[in-house]
Amino acid sequence: MPVKAPVTEQILALLGAAPEGLSALELRRRLKRKLSQPTLWRCLNALRSRGLLVVDGRARATRYRTAGSPAGLRSRRESVHTAPADQERSFGGVREEAMHPVQIEGFRRMTPEEKLRMVAGLYRTGIQLKVAGLRMTHPDWTEARFLREARSSLLHAGT
Repeated sequence: MPVKAPVTEQILALLGAAPEGLSALELRRRLKRKLSQPTLWRCLNALRSRGLLVVDGRARATRYRTAGSPAGLRSRRESVHTAPADQERSFGGVREEAMHPVQIEGFRRMTPEEKLRMVAGLYRTGIQLKVAGLRMTHPDWTEARFLREARSSLLHAGT
C-alpha cells in the first residue's frame, strides 16, 4: 500500500501545477484525502507563515498560489496577506509591515511621555477621521452624537 504524502506537500504540488492559483474549495476537491475546511485553513496558514504561499483576495474570492510562481511573485507585492507572519501581518485587511530599523531606534530613544503624546495624537486623529466619515452618512446628527459614536467605534474596533 503506497504511503500518502503529507497534506502540505500535496497542497504545494497542487498549487505548483496551477499558476493562477486555487481557491480553498478547489483545493479541497483536488486533494487525494478528505480534509475538513478548518484543517485546510490551518495548513494554508502554516504554509503562508513559512513564506511558501501567497494569498490574494478576500472571502470567496481568495486564491492561493505558491510563492515561487511568477504570478505568485507578482501578487506577493500586490496582496494584503502575502508575507510570512514574522515579517508582516494583516489585521482587518490592513497591511502591517515590519518596522524599519531606523523607526525602531527612534521609538527606543523616545521618552514614555513622548510615546504617550504620540498615541494620544493618533487617537485624536482617528476620532476626527471617524467623525468626518459619520458626517457624510448622517448629516442630521448632533456634534455630541458624532463624538460619542466615533469614540464608541474606536473603543470597540478590535472586537
